[in-house]
Amino acid sequence: MDWDEILGGIALIALFAFIFFSNKSDAWIGFYTSYNDNGIYKTDQFKTRDECERWLRNRQSESEENPGPYTDFECGKNCKLSDGEKIYVCKETFD
Repeated sequence: MDWDEILGGIALIALFAFIFFSNKSDAWIGFYTSYNDNGIYKTDQFKTRDECERWLRNRQSESEENPGPYTDFECGKNCKLSDGEKIYVCKETFD
């Protein structure tokens, strides 16, 4: 096996790794707080930002029309629990 074959194999592996990791889809989660217990709650995951934004706008409208215990609605992208904490850290958020 010569160096051209080795370098070609490494380049091929790098290309497949790049394609695999760059095609990872984003996950969006909706968050909201409660006046009753100051708890922070989350929704199931949304596949797109638009789905999360639609959920967010609907909750905000419902809250304005019929105020309840929930407030402060927010969407976050690719959120993970921080190490040993109960706090979500997101790559991007909006409200």
